[in-house]
Amino acid sequence: MFAASNVFMAQGPLSWRVRPSAGLLSFAALTIGTATMALGLVHWALMSLVAVFLLVWRRTRAAHALLARGQLAYTPAGWSYQAGAGAPCALSLSRAWLGPAFLTLGFHGLSPTGPSQALEITLFKATLGPHSWQRLCLLVAQDLQFSEPRSSV
Repeated sequence: MFAASNVFMAQGPLSWRVRPSAGLLSFAALTIGTATMALGLVHWALMSLVAVFLLVWRRTRAAHALLARGQLAYTPAGWSYQAGAGAPCALSLSRAWLGPAFLTLGFHGLSPTGPSQALEITLFKATLGPHSWQRLCLLVAQDLQFSEPRSSV
């Protein structure tokens, strides 16, 4: 595990609350409501397609990444995530996707007893303060830079 610079750690462990974006949830509700009404105008039985789609989508990794709730933390020992009242689990950052207003992090669990499980968490810029967002982005960039394999050229 490669730890990021101690510049950020001078203030102690860093943590970010993970929760869905209110804007995203409002947009999703509006879109689903519009689709349901449009299908309902065609035929009432088509509204069941929306329900089936939502049930199937809820089980995907994308849904888990967007709807995750918990606490993401970074310490000198590495990354950890605690969902609800459960115990925190150690994670290894494997990749990151930076969007205009979100950051999706791809992790692998560091379980000594079993296979590592992939986990994706999306953090929204609007739910974090500007200073917290900047520190998170810098830590992610630094952690990924140190964990990339170096070429021998």
